[in-house]
Amino acid sequence: MVLCMKLTSFAFNYYDGVVDSERIKNPPADNKALAKVFATRRALAINQLPSVIEYLGYVYCFPTLLAGPSFEFREYVDVTNGTKIVGPGRVKAGLSKLAVGLFYCGIMSTGAPYFPFTNFYSEDVAVLPWYQQIATLYVTFFLFKCRFYGCWTVAEGATVLSGFGYEGQADDGSPRWNGVQYMNVWEFELASCHRDSTRKWNRITQGWLEKYIYTRTNNSLTATYFVSAFWHGFYPGYYLFFMLMPLPTLVNRAAHKRLRPWFLEADGSEGTKKRIYDIVGSVANALGIHYIAFPFITLGWDNSIQGYINLKFSGHIILVVLWVIFSFIPVRKDIKTKHE
Repeated sequence: MVLCMKLTSFAFNYYDGVVDSERIKNPPADNKALAKVFATRRALAINQLPSVIEYLGYVYCFPTLLAGPSFEFREYVDVTNGTKIVGPGRVKAGLSKLAVGLFYCGIMSTGAPYFPFTNFYSEDVAVLPWYQQIATLYVTFFLFKCRFYGCWTVAEGATVLSGFGYEGQADDGSPRWNGVQYMNVWEFELASCHRDSTRKWNRITQGWLEKYIYTRTNNSLTATYFVSAFWHGFYPGYYLFFMLMPLPTLVNRAAHKRLRPWFLEADGSEGTKKRIYDIVGSVANALGIHYIAFPFITLGWDNSIQGYINLKFSGHIILVVLWVIFSFIPVRKDIKTKHE
C-alpha cells in the first residue's frame, strides 16, 4: 500500500515535470482553486529522472517501508541531497512520537481482549439496551483504532529521526516536525463535522487521494472513494464503507450551508449557540463515523450486513432523513461575515 502511494505519486510528479510542465506554469486567472492545484504540482514536479540509487532509496526508504508514512520524492531528495535544512530537535520529536505510539499500543493491548471486534455483529450485543449497545460499540471501535494510532505514530517517529518532515519553527520558536504526521488523534476524535473527520484521518493517504485522484478526476468524490476502497483490497466491507461515504458528505454540506449559519450571531461571530452546535455535532459525528466505518473492520459481507441489521439500519435512515430536512432549511442571508 505504501509502495503504491510512492510509485503513483512519483509517476504523476514526473508527468507534471516533463509532459504537462507548460500547462501547469500558466494557471487560469479566473479559477483560484485550480491555480492552487497547479502551484502544488509545480512544487512537486520532477523535471528529470533520478539515478537508480536515488529512486530505490526513496522507494525502499527503511523507516517507511512497512507502515509508512509515504511522502513525496521531492522531500526525500531535498533532504538527502542537503537542499532542505534538517532542523534541530529531531531526536526529541522522534522519541516523543515513539512514546505516544507505545501508549496507544498499550491501550489497545489492554482493552481489546474485553471488547473484541466481533461485537459489531454479535447477537449478545444486539439485544442490549440501545444506550449500552452504542457505548459498547464505541469503545470497541476506539480500541480498534488505537492499533492504527500506535503503529502510525511509531512509524512517524522513525521517519523524523531519519530527518524527514521538518516544517520550520512554530511561533514560539520550537521546531515543528509534523510534515510526515499521519494524524492528530484528538482533533480527529473531537471533530465536529464529517468533513473535518475525513480530512484529519490519515492525512498522508488523504493528501495522496486529493492530489492524485480527486483533483485529476474533475473533483469526483465517487471516483476517489472507489479508488480508496480498491487500494485497501477486495473485502466487501471496504466497498460498503467507501460507497456509503458520499451520503454523510452530502449531509455535512447541507448542514454547513443551511443549518450552521442559524447558530451564528448576526455579525457572523461564534457565541454560545455555536458552541452548543459544535458539541452536538461532535457527538453526532463520532456516532455517525463509527456507524458507517464498522464494515471496514468486519470486512466480510455477511458480518457487515448482520451488523447493520443489529442496528436496524438506523444510520442509513437517519442520514437520509437529515439530508432531506437540511435541504429544506432556508439559507440565512442576514449574516455580514462568513466563517468557514
